[in-house]
Amino acid sequence: MVVSISAQLATLPITLFYFHQFPTYFLLSNILVIPLAFLIVALSFLFSISWTLFNYSFFIDVPLNFLLEALNVSVQFINSLPYSAIKDIWIHDFSAILLLLAIVFFVHHLYYHKYLSIFFSLTLIFICLTLEFIIDYNQLNKSSIRIYALSPQCLVFTSAYKADVIYNTDTLSMYSKKVISGHLASDGIRSISWRSLKDSCTTKMPSVEILDEVILYAYKNVRIAHLQSSTLSNHQKLFQKVDILLISKEVFLSNSQDLSSASTFKIFDTSIPIWSKFHEMIAEKCNVYYLNKKGYLEFHLK
Repeated sequence: MVVSISAQLATLPITLFYFHQFPTYFLLSNILVIPLAFLIVALSFLFSISWTLFNYSFFIDVPLNFLLEALNVSVQFINSLPYSAIKDIWIHDFSAILLLLAIVFFVHHLYYHKYLSIFFSLTLIFICLTLEFIIDYNQLNKSSIRIYALSPQCLVFTSAYKADVIYNTDTLSMYSKKVISGHLASDGIRSISWRSLKDSCTTKMPSVEILDEVILYAYKNVRIAHLQSSTLSNHQKLFQKVDILLISKEVFLSNSQDLSSASTFKIFDTSIPIWSKFHEMIAEKCNVYYLNKKGYLEFHLK
């Protein structure tokens, strides 16, 4: 029991920072897992010796396989219990360091009974909580537009703890949703709406207008145009009215002059492959952000 609590306490900052969850039944799991793990290691050692020396297992593999199966079943059973883990815990890297130092001072107090150590431990925990509160409070005043290097292309509009993910396809892949939701959660976003422009529902945060060849977004004081097809020269007037211009591979570009007159922030979306030399040349000449080459892009709004 003492070993289980000590191990969980020592690895707590790492568990929270890297795995973003806390196992609530760690005592129960350790009671089951530690004896099984000890027997598995011991039998594995005997199995290795017998197989190396005699090229025969002496039926050691039978109880070894049984113990391995029992270990897997035990872990799966504990994971299936309600509230088996507190998930979506995101802490700052500095908070993880403060928490680790607090644990060190707490252990020092247990060993040497120095009350100054417990004072330092509680002080560090208070600083850690204050830091997380400040980060959460600052999130209230943050708004952004995020563009991920994921296909199909989608736009993410965030405000405080909410995010609206908008895409022009029937659905997003589970991989894309996992990447986006994980990244948004790390920034304190707690509510995510997934919206397809092919559905009849209207979006909550940005206003969207769908035309034949372009999708127009307006959010806060930023206007975005996502060109889907046609010749770029047909939309020269549009360049003067938008702040961000997204260009897909269906848009015909005759030469770099098509984009040279545009003063907007220009982006090649993820439909344009990374190996396209023509688009790479255009991007270098006209200062176009090549999403598939440069990756994630974020605009912070006031």
